[in-house]
Amino acid sequence: MKNVKYCPNCGQAIEKGAAFCQNCGANLNPPEKRVSRTGRKQGKKQKRIIAVVVLTLLAFGGYYLWGSSQYSKDKQVDWIMAALVNPDEDATRYIVADSATLAVNHENLAPLQKFYKEHQTAANRMGQNFKTGDNKYGDFRLVQSGHYAGIFPKYKLQVRTYQPAVVTNHEGSQVTVNGEKIGKLTAKGENVYTKRLGLLFPGKYRLKVTAEVEGRKLSASSTVNINSDDTINLNISTETFTVKSVPNGVVYIDGQNAGSLDDSGELTLKDYPVTKNMSLYVAYQNGDNVVQSSPVTDLGSAFEEASEGYDTSDVYYSDLASDESSETVTTQDDGYLVQPKWTGLVGKSVAESLFDSNYNDPDPDRFVGGSSNSGYQLIKSENNRWDESDKILSYSQTATVSAVYPLSDTESQVIYRIDYTFIHESDVHEQIFEYSGVVEKSGDEYLIQSLGGAKKISDTTTEN
Repeated sequence: MKNVKYCPNCGQAIEKGAAFCQNCGANLNPPEKRVSRTGRKQGKKQKRIIAVVVLTLLAFGGYYLWGSSQYSKDKQVDWIMAALVNPDEDATRYIVADSATLAVNHENLAPLQKFYKEHQTAANRMGQNFKTGDNKYGDFRLVQSGHYAGIFPKYKLQVRTYQPAVVTNHEGSQVTVNGEKIGKLTAKGENVYTKRLGLLFPGKYRLKVTAEVEGRKLSASSTVNINSDDTINLNISTETFTVKSVPNGVVYIDGQNAGSLDDSGELTLKDYPVTKNMSLYVAYQNGDNVVQSSPVTDLGSAFEEASEGYDTSDVYYSDLASDESSETVTTQDDGYLVQPKWTGLVGKSVAESLFDSNYNDPDPDRFVGGSSNSGYQLIKSENNRWDESDKILSYSQTATVSAVYPLSDTESQVIYRIDYTFIHESDVHEQIFEYSGVVEKSGDEYLIQSLGGAKKISDTTTEN
């Protein structure tokens, strides 16, 4: 029964090896189906199409992933901020004005870039603000402007523009902005002449007013950070004042060299044109370091508000420059006295006391690095040697400071002398050495950083 087969058509049992059903005559060996050559070709073509589509989707997906990273919002913010703080970079592709009447070009954007070059911390804060999702920061907005490759959103920095006015006190005054003549100011009242400037991006501008008064040409300039439509006062007045600071330093007024201080640290400027927005600082080059004093801002107002000062002719400049409680601008019989402050500068009297006390009785707490300081170790070793000498009955050391120069915002170069006196049974031996030491400000204290190399000034012996 195992070899019995049945007709697929009628179900009748059929003999083994039969080609046709004996009951219904059905063909028990139907012909095989033949696959057409055309069908095979169409299958291959479909596979190629599918492969191309898959590869295209994969390529597009890869490009989209790359583009999403390359043109991400955070990365575009970084590009914008990098251009904003670099006046040498073309920022026009990243910035738009809130008014279509102001051209976005390198010349117009330069003041904005100059400002943020000096205030990079503010630019960093702005960038972080945009990255957190807030697209507004003060006068700036992060706006979408088109797409990269037609897909990825392109962002630009929209900047608010301003149109301030300039006012002065002399008829026929001419005004220039960053060297470009704007025109004459027109009368608005008695001794009041004004002119509204064109639209400007916020930023750092150099404004200058020139006038002729009784045949004498006067001018006043001011570096102004424009960030509003407020009127800029450029009244021209002249003042005589003396700047007292570090000997041979250079006085800068609104960034321009106004002259050098003499060997005593003074420079007198007579009938100098002054504006309210004017600022002054002193620069001093100490070796490779150029150090600047704290600026005296709004010099015109400082003169108006100055109180009567006392005679400081016998007071060394660093004693006043390091004293935050003393006035920066005071009145004098022949005008004003301007004494800029220096951050971290040590006063002459403070330095003298510091060296004098520590040469006689060294305190590790008064040295940078404490007992590991080489200067402390040298003084301690010499004092111990002299204490143990049988030939020296007694000795003393007296410090005298001759000059103090700024070295950095925390360091001062101190030129001082030590008068060593050694008393023996038969004579008195006196030596004077000069040093160029460094004093460092740490918090509210001044510490000796280094004693400096010794230069012998005199060596005398007097018999008892």
